[in-house]
Amino acid sequence: MIIFDVLKAPKMTEKTLSLKEETNQYAFEVDPRANKIQSKIVLKNI
Repeated sequence: MIIFDVLKAPKMTEKTLSLKEETNQYAFEVDPRANKIQSKIVLKNI
């Protein structure tokens, strides 16, 4: 799987926006075929 296909878009909902403000965490829509290791590698490279 190509690394550009793993993350699709940031998830923007009320819950994720409050999570971002309170704990500085982000949420992304991820390809269902990607596993945690692939997601972690892509996020480190951003």
